[in-house]
Amino acid sequence: MAGTGTINVCGLVSDVNLVFKATSGLTPTITLIGGGQVINLAPTSNLVSGSQYQLLINNSNVTNTDGLPVQYFNLNFTVGTAVDKAAPTISYLAPPNSATNIGTNAGVSVTFNKSINPVSVTGSSVQLSGGSITEVPSSISFTPDYTRTMIIPQAPLPVSTQMAIAISGVTSQAGVSVASQTTHFTTLGGADFNGPYVVNASVAGGETVGTNAAFAMQFNEPIDPGSITGENAGNASIFDYTAYAYVTFTTSLSADLTTVFLKPTANLPPSHQFYMYSSSITDLSGNPQQSFVVGYFYSGTGTVTTGPVVQQVSPPSGFTSVPINAPVQILFNEAIDGASLEGVTLKHGGSVIPTTMSLFDGDQGVQLLPLVPLATSTTYTINVTGVLDITGNAQSSFPSQSFTTGTGTDLVLPTVVSTNPTNGQSNVPDNTTIQVVFSEPMDPASFDPNNSFLLYDPSNNVVPATITFSANYTTATLTSNATLLSGAQYYMYVGYQSGVYDLGGNRLPGTYFYFTTH
Repeated sequence: MAGTGTINVCGLVSDVNLVFKATSGLTPTITLIGGGQVINLAPTSNLVSGSQYQLLINNSNVTNTDGLPVQYFNLNFTVGTAVDKAAPTISYLAPPNSATNIGTNAGVSVTFNKSINPVSVTGSSVQLSGGSITEVPSSISFTPDYTRTMIIPQAPLPVSTQMAIAISGVTSQAGVSVASQTTHFTTLGGADFNGPYVVNASVAGGETVGTNAAFAMQFNEPIDPGSITGENAGNASIFDYTAYAYVTFTTSLSADLTTVFLKPTANLPPSHQFYMYSSSITDLSGNPQQSFVVGYFYSGTGTVTTGPVVQQVSPPSGFTSVPINAPVQILFNEAIDGASLEGVTLKHGGSVIPTTMSLFDGDQGVQLLPLVPLATSTTYTINVTGVLDITGNAQSSFPSQSFTTGTGTDLVLPTVVSTNPTNGQSNVPDNTTIQVVFSEPMDPASFDPNNSFLLYDPSNNVVPATITFSANYTTATLTSNATLLSGAQYYMYVGYQSGVYDLGGNRLPGTYFYFTTH
């Protein structure tokens, strides 16, 4: 505990007679706050560094308003070495600002950069409201270090409603308030009880990786960053089975919150055996994940320098009549370093077109959104150079791609014209490919076999597959990397969990169909 601050004790009281002792002796100023439910003890001077203090609540002298004594209470603590005047800041908030499709069963979790005063967290200081309803907390809980609080409302949130989280009055242990803020999210039409699960990992069982490897786990939906508990021996970990010790690493999240990155702080020892796992990580509605394990994989005898490879670019090279509202998207085969994108540009001649750059699909994709519509009947060039993966390896060489705009915008949503197999079809060959025909050319960089254009087997596992397109990009074909199971039911999801888009950036309404093999 730092050398300054106030001490709060909860309980509705009418008389206060507390003993507050220290090695040097101290008399605090005692007041009642919070409608008489909180006893506030403010030292008249800084606490003595390194000293031990004791707080006693004498149940014979402290009563509630009915004259009943409170429970006896004894607290001991030791003061630190520095004065703490820094305000706590919010590291993570779930649901985050502008989030959509949040279940009506969601709570609020807030992660701070330092320990907070738990008494300062109430339904008023972290207030959740929407429509004409202000939610009342059913429970308020904290992690053992008091850097994270979780608030569960008494009643479900209103459906399809924009909710507001207003944070004001939360303080550090030293009594310094966090800056007030209000954020918003929008609920679903009902509850969400489906927990997140890992759809793709950067390493597979039996694989050998370079000693300089970094790792990633991509989930099927955004997760709450604050629910990741610790970077070693926490709920996302890498274990060196050969050394029988946890690997020390740093944790980060992709821009869309779907992917956890684990980057070891030093190269892995060569020729060791490892496994990686995650458990209890929650989505934005507070649902815990299905546990996930990759084991065992191995480190090689040296580093690997192979970098990311461009898989798809949109608009496709050589395309004409591209809508002038088209975004530019580049999809890589692995997650990339968002700080290495200086060489990703859109040009007209020698001039760079001003764009807003963002990452998508677990940081495997880069989007350039022009600040103004593109010029009509004009040729543009997409350049992709110098991109690094999360390990720090440079991309493979990629030639510039060009496309030519048409005469107007495209604001019409694409639709699915037909599928093969058809919905509900039976006796489908186990070596079949899945084809989806769309009403217009699609953005190939928005198609991912692990996230947005994916096939599930009967055990609800994503089927490893590759995606190809017709020359006009109106037909997408998914080919399984292995023969499908015979006599099994499969589900094909098209833009259902993560969106697929046309060339104008219009999202296809998510859909799915199923079929049975023979």
